[in-house]
Amino acid sequence: MESQKQGTAGGRAIGAVLLVGAVVVFIVCSVVQAAGDSSMFSASYVEPDSAVLDLLMQVTFWPGWILTAALAFGGVRKLLTGD
Repeated sequence: MESQKQGTAGGRAIGAVLLVGAVVVFIVCSVVQAAGDSSMFSASYVEPDSAVLDLLMQVTFWPGWILTAALAFGGVRKLLTGD
């Protein structure tokens, strides 16, 4: 019984960490998008003058959304199941 409680608490802690990770990824991606005068909620943007910023904007949009969603889904699943 004691090991089951520890497993549940550990799973929930991991779930919370995953949710915090989702928030951090979203914030970092939003900052990069804002630097290029766009946002995470806009699928189009004006190409910036810097090739590096353009690459960062492309890397942080869809991959940023996918990673954010995966981390959030995993976090919620861990919080609900606790395993």
